[in-house]
Amino acid sequence: MTRRLGALVALIAFVFLAVFWFLGWSPATTKLQKAHADAAVATGQMTQLRGQVAALLAAERKVPLYTSQLNQLKQAVPDDPSYPVVIDELTKMAASSGVVLTSIAPSIANKATNATATTTSGPATLGLALAVGGTYPQMLSFLTALQQQTRIFVVDSINLSGGAAAGAKLSASINGFVYYANAAAPPGSGGTS
Repeated sequence: MTRRLGALVALIAFVFLAVFWFLGWSPATTKLQKAHADAAVATGQMTQLRGQVAALLAAERKVPLYTSQLNQLKQAVPDDPSYPVVIDELTKMAASSGVVLTSIAPSIANKATNATATTTSGPATLGLALAVGGTYPQMLSFLTALQQQTRIFVVDSINLSGGAAAGAKLSASINGFVYYANAAAPPGSGGTS
């Protein structure tokens, strides 16, 4: 009888251990393994997010620099032709260099295709034909001012005529253009540069 009782106790203990294993220990172990795997994934995501936050903070510190560069580009290539502003700038440059600006003739064309600006991609151009008069040093001063202004002015051609003597008055025909970003803007628009 003691053997039977011992076998019964062993059987009951085995059943309890099996029930404990299948209902308690095994699911808890599976859940624990899943929790460890989820924690590893979360740790990887957290590391990745920390890297992204660091990159965003670094980029945020550069916003003033980027804003300054963008403002410089907008001055070099404004959104519209700003023809009245271009005339004012050319008149001031002529007065400061001592040349006489006798005429400004505008035309809107894209230099790459010689088509109207509204049919091409990229920045459009405002073509300008200038007629100026003055001495050689004054002409040189005016051309230097054209190249040093904030807005980009590209000189296509220069034709000089006049006396060869020192201090003689010269006449110059200057063809060039300025860029603007909005090809749909009408040529006479005022805008700001």
